[in-house]
Amino acid sequence: MSDVTPTHISTEMASRLDARFGNDWHFDVRLHNVGGGELVVEGELKANGRKVSHRIVIGDDPALAALSFGDQIETASVRSLEACVAGYDSGPPALVYTPETLKEVTIDPVTARVIGGAMNAIAREMAQRLCRMSYSSIIRESEDFGCGLFDAEGREICQSESSPIHIGSLPAYIRNLMSQLGGQVYEGDIIIHNHPYFGASRTQDMGVALPIFFKGDLLGFAASTAHLIDVGAATPGVNVDLIDVYAEGTLFNSIKLYERGRRNEEVWSLLRDSVRTPEFNAADIEAMIAAVQLGRERFLALIGKYNAQTVVGTAYHWMNYSERRLRAEIKRIPDGDYHAESWLDNDGRNWEVPLKVNVTVKVRGSDVVIDLTGSADEVETAYNVPFEGSLQVSCFYAIRTLMLDEVESEEFIPQNDGLFRPISAIAPKGSIFNPNFPRACTSGRAQIQRVIDCVIRALAPVIPGRVSAGNSATVMTLSYSGFHAERQQYWICVEINEGSYGGRATKDGLDTVDNLLTNTRNVPIEEVEMHYPLRVERYQMRDEPPGAGRWRGGIGVTREVRFLVDGFMSANGDRHLEAPVGIFGGRDGWPGKLTKNPGKADEEGWPSKATGLRLKAGDSLRYEGAIGGGYGDPMERDSHAVLNDWLDDHITTDIAAHTYGVIIDSDGAIDIEATEQVRTTYSTRRQGVINDPASLSVTSAAQAIAARHLTSEALVECLLARIDEREAEVGAWAWLNPEQVRTQARQRDRQAPVGPLHGVPIGIKDVINTADMPTEYNSTIYQGHRPTADADCVTRLKTAGAIIMGKTVTTEFAFRRPGKTTNPHNPAHTPGGSSSGSAAAVADHMVPAALGTQTGGSVIRPAAFCGVIGYKPTYGAIRTRGIKYLSPGLDTIGFMVRSLDDVALLMGVLTDANTAAANSETAPRLAVCRTGQWGGAEAAMQQLFDEVVSAAGQDCRDVELPADFASLDSLYGVVLAADMALSLAREIAEAPDQLSDPIRDFVESRNTVALDEIHEKWQLVRTHREQMSVSFESDEIVLTLSALGEAPAGLQSTGNAVFNRAWTMMHVPCLQLPVREGPQGLPLGVQLISPHRDEGRLLAAARWLAKRLALPLLG
Repeated sequence: MSDVTPTHISTEMASRLDARFGNDWHFDVRLHNVGGGELVVEGELKANGRKVSHRIVIGDDPALAALSFGDQIETASVRSLEACVAGYDSGPPALVYTPETLKEVTIDPVTARVIGGAMNAIAREMAQRLCRMSYSSIIRESEDFGCGLFDAEGREICQSESSPIHIGSLPAYIRNLMSQLGGQVYEGDIIIHNHPYFGASRTQDMGVALPIFFKGDLLGFAASTAHLIDVGAATPGVNVDLIDVYAEGTLFNSIKLYERGRRNEEVWSLLRDSVRTPEFNAADIEAMIAAVQLGRERFLALIGKYNAQTVVGTAYHWMNYSERRLRAEIKRIPDGDYHAESWLDNDGRNWEVPLKVNVTVKVRGSDVVIDLTGSADEVETAYNVPFEGSLQVSCFYAIRTLMLDEVESEEFIPQNDGLFRPISAIAPKGSIFNPNFPRACTSGRAQIQRVIDCVIRALAPVIPGRVSAGNSATVMTLSYSGFHAERQQYWICVEINEGSYGGRATKDGLDTVDNLLTNTRNVPIEEVEMHYPLRVERYQMRDEPPGAGRWRGGIGVTREVRFLVDGFMSANGDRHLEAPVGIFGGRDGWPGKLTKNPGKADEEGWPSKATGLRLKAGDSLRYEGAIGGGYGDPMERDSHAVLNDWLDDHITTDIAAHTYGVIIDSDGAIDIEATEQVRTTYSTRRQGVINDPASLSVTSAAQAIAARHLTSEALVECLLARIDEREAEVGAWAWLNPEQVRTQARQRDRQAPVGPLHGVPIGIKDVINTADMPTEYNSTIYQGHRPTADADCVTRLKTAGAIIMGKTVTTEFAFRRPGKTTNPHNPAHTPGGSSSGSAAAVADHMVPAALGTQTGGSVIRPAAFCGVIGYKPTYGAIRTRGIKYLSPGLDTIGFMVRSLDDVALLMGVLTDANTAAANSETAPRLAVCRTGQWGGAEAAMQQLFDEVVSAAGQDCRDVELPADFASLDSLYGVVLAADMALSLAREIAEAPDQLSDPIRDFVESRNTVALDEIHEKWQLVRTHREQMSVSFESDEIVLTLSALGEAPAGLQSTGNAVFNRAWTMMHVPCLQLPVREGPQGLPLGVQLISPHRDEGRLLAAARWLAKRLALPLLG
């Protein structure tokens, strides 16, 4: 027998309950007051998993009121228990209005259409009332809510034209509250619910449901759900980094705020007192109550005009109709499994760990199953997704909006339960899309947006006319907050920032509009500045160009907000890692960005998620939303549409010419003849792609694969044939398995595009870890070594869809002892080092791109000797986790390619750097720097350099480096030896005989240098970095040599890095630009260098100079 609180019942009654329920029963009594202060005794019986309650208002019964207080409680408790037992035995009242009971009801077409329209009008009117009455801008302005009518079992009858995630989740709210309450709902009840493990979409989306009765029978519910700006979570507004669901805020699991028309004041107090914004929450919930009361009123009026059977029967008629229409459209899709995948940035705590979204759309007849098997496991933060209230809703939305878009239909197709029936979702328990209780799951919007984006891409091959290219597919929610000392309460401003759509068949993507499932609106500047201590400094379209295509991608928003007082900021978004994907030959868009104090000395890039970060008065935050991908070949875009894009400042004339093939003259008009010539040349070249795929750049190969002019497998076969022909002489590869590469290619060809490098092979220098290939560092110590995980850069390449071709030869531990590689232009000459295999493989058309590393000159010098573009970005721009370090303070990952377009493409994949300035057509200011090593350069090299300077024109300035700059060479040796002594300490201790003499001798030289002297040398290096800003103007690009001359004869050395080491130590980005052959028939080039992290202007300068010199390095 269970304890009975706060009173006791008779032994006879207890025995009776034991006999009826065994030991599994509990009776509890609660005392509370209702409006007017009347005392209520409420008994609740829990038995065998069911719960029944009964309340007695003492003042309503004169006999009870006449008793003493103790007798009142005792007598009312016994009566309540008896009523609970009776209610338990009788069960919930049978439902009169269901599809089964009304299946014989016939509705004539006119009546059906009139009642159907009236129902939709009721839902819209409910939404209008909620919008007008609410206090918070997230509801009143952004319209982050949903309203609708539902039958007694939770089937959706009609919905407001607001946020699909809200309205789509309400059936789950209602099913769960009916289950939790055992069907015990009464006239005058108002139930609140926000528990994400019982149907709610998330904790801050409070649901309010009001049962609708007619002549004592339950017809259904009027219900609403809306985003409350605070629910008492760990930090104000948005929360991501939480430990469990209880940290999300106060959970209400099917709680009656009103019962039989009486408000529960304890619950009402809890709603107000457990949050930071009591006035706003109270007003918003009252607005929701008003909305559902209006829904009930209008629905009963409709029944009064017709009758209950006709009205509810009409609702079921329209459900069946909508189901039939959707199933008919689904049948148009060939049966099959369609796959796409994507990667989310991180979980809001483990910043370096992307999360996989793996989507398989299974079409069988008129049924669709969206299977998330293979997606990331559940995470430790709130970045999980409630299955019923969120994931399922996104799957319903994805198929309905693709297959039955009501805007494009001339017929009336109401949004109701019928549209859910053909669709189901699968997500393994314990995955990010179906977490185990009590995982936190309040931050699930971005994930389900990405699911929808994957569904669209997966189905693109079979319904190309219905899909879009990659969308922004996220929800960037930013909450700004602080404490108002005078009012003694928090202020919280929640913004849902706009996104963008990808290009579609026949239409460009939509600019700066909320994306996919959320369908919310912006918070106007006036609203923000009127009510909060904030200033909106900037609000416009992003500066970067849209994803190019026959139909361009939509442009994302730029919105910058400045704090006028100290406060807090939280963010819940995504799409900073992976750009929206272009399809059918369209180009990718741009990922989003979040920047603290942009343009100031303390500018700092922030991740897409943050929880409770402090900002000071004067600090600002700039959000730049993702830009949609392009649809179709950009060269097929209408030339006048390209001109309009240029007139609107969306693109430059260079992009118009190079990407779209449209030549805009100095008068701002289309040069028709030149445009036709460019596009004809492109078309001819495209037809010849199959003839020599090995010559393609990364960019051209990716475009050809995306446009279906080339398969990844065909490209790989061509490259393998080239390797088979040339590898014996060149020796570029340390490890390559043709069958493994072929398998990767076939997998990519079966998939929808997963990223900008989809199906493109990339080589990896053999000091960079790969889990599925050996990584031996060109040392017998590590023969057969297989790391347990990929390096970060390899993960990024795979995430972008690249194929890992194999491991390229390196010198021993990326130091001096050469590998087997020769120069592809002349095998008797060195290819340079240490990234010798990467440079040779790209130069010899064995692979379109390859990663390398540079500690001194190991990217720039081999690129110069082999005649390819070498790029060493700013130190740290590409994360080095997962490489074999030589010097952690100098090691930098770079790459070799054959096109300048590939530099921007790979930087977009491998880094978070802003390369938007790469599209500038302005002539750069060049600082000509011959350095103190000029006299050692070969005559042919000096002549070439002078010719390049002359061709660059008047805007060049000769710069002499400070005299002590020459000391960097000697500093380099000391600090590198010290770092190598640590990086190779285990190898030196355990296998010294397997190290080459150059390594042992070099490291031993460190023993003669005191530790204090090493620290002093590093400090001198840092001082030189600071002095660079004095020697060069902030907008200047340094022009200097890449190497002393042509590649030296012999294979015992990799050449001299005298023109590289100093710049590596300065941590600045460097680019080797191949120009022509020297007298020995070997390549010569020049080097461009920009200030720290100014990657965009460096690329723009390289493009400008390549055009100036008429170099074939674009495309």
